[in-house]
Amino acid sequence: MLVDGFAWESAAGSVIGDVQTNFPMPDVTALPFGGGTILHPHGHCPDSVGCRIRDLALSFGGEVPALTDAVVAEGRWTTPVPCRFGDVHRDRFSDALGRFDESLAGYSVGRTAAAPIIAVGGAAELVPARIGNKTVLRPDHASVANAAGAAIALVSGQAELVTPTAQRREAIEQATEAAIVQAIAAGADAAEVRIVQISEVQLNYVAVPSTRLRVKAAGILRTRARDRIGTH
Repeated sequence: MLVDGFAWESAAGSVIGDVQTNFPMPDVTALPFGGGTILHPHGHCPDSVGCRIRDLALSFGGEVPALTDAVVAEGRWTTPVPCRFGDVHRDRFSDALGRFDESLAGYSVGRTAAAPIIAVGGAAELVPARIGNKTVLRPDHASVANAAGAAIALVSGQAELVTPTAQRREAIEQATEAAIVQAIAAGADAAEVRIVQISEVQLNYVAVPSTRLRVKAAGILRTRARDRIGTH
């Protein structure tokens, strides 16, 4: 989920390397499916041909049936060279696509009731035209969204503190300054940094009424050209 241009954060922290953390992280659900997912005769096993998909998958002349092959067989995606699979893998393709679509619907529709669904990344072509009762948007050049996102992404900084509620205004100013400094230190252009998010949570069961503040600042990446101009 994107809110004001930024990823919705998980309220429960994240698990990294089997360790539960309490750091703010994007709320991401990972499904064990991809274009290279191998379609085994007796059910789903989350292994993949990975980066060798163009050597091993049936659609590219290989001998390993992958989820991409099922998508091609159904007509969701057209390869440069037309593929004819016959009936050998038809049941396997149908079963794999059914489980894939069901997983997408289970995780996507309930979480995005009021938002459009946008398919991007290398596996965007795997996603059906509709998920549940929602149409899937697939932008031009969706397969290279990762590279485009890295190129245009904002650089951010964040400050967090707990303050007596009576001193809220001063604390926001302090956290704002700290967040801006962090964003600039991370590479953001000082002239373009702005505050993009301020969140406040009232703390219970404390002797003095207190608030937990979190301020996020973000700006475009400072370029070398802009640095050179600034030095003159």
